Amino acid sequence: MLHSEQIETLMAALIKAQAEFPLIPKTKEVVVQTQKGAYAFKYAPLEEMVKLLRPILTKHGIGFTQGTDGDILQTVVFHASGQWIEFRMPLPDKPYAQEYGSQLTYRRRYALKAALGVETDEDDADNQYTDDGKKKKITPMAGIMDEVRAERKEAVQRLVYGIVDYMNNDQPQEAYESFRSIADQWERAAVWSMLDRKMKRAIKDLSAVDKTRPEKAQEPDKEPQ
Repeated sequence: MLHSEQIETLMAALIKAQAEFPLIPKTKEVVVQTQKGAYAFKYAPLEEMVKLLRPILTKHGIGFTQGTDGDILQTVVFHASGQWIEFRMPLPDKPYAQEYGSQLTYRRRYALKAALGVETDEDDADNQYTDDGKKKKITPMAGIMDEVRAERKEAVQRLVYGIVDYMNNDQPQEAYESFRSIADQWERAAVWSMLDRKMKRAIKDLSAVDKTRPEKAQEPDKEPQ
């Protein structure tokens, strides 16, 4: 993370703004078709987030810009005082403009949420909280990440982001192929443990379809249970 020499004025203003942020509703629904049927999930569109947040940010002298520098998405949060913070996120290598555009929009939404500390409501509330009402953390199952080599931990996180990107952009086949390409059993188990149950179901369904294709010389490895 890059930032101006001083950021305390920006941070103080951002804290006040965050106290006024509403819970961003997930208003857009995506339906994913599989061999066994279809399922849907919701997300908060970027334009809705900006519409709700910009008046609050402006009130506290805060603005933001997003742009690309080569294969990097830059999100800059700045204050009227001149202080700023920059967040950088790698962009996907996409050969087709339409796919690149959808991936860029998703990453802009994700980066803005992270930069401003925005929360969205949950489309699967029963699966987001423990029995005592505490919010679950999206982390690998206990002990799995310990088995992943230290130099590969960051790559595993990127794999998860990529698969989630595909799912959120209605590209389950690409998500399946990305998961299927993971050769190391512990890396595969760590990625699997960080996917939600709908994404796991889509991958399992596509794996079942893949195994029925006669042209496949070998079956793909079984997904973790």
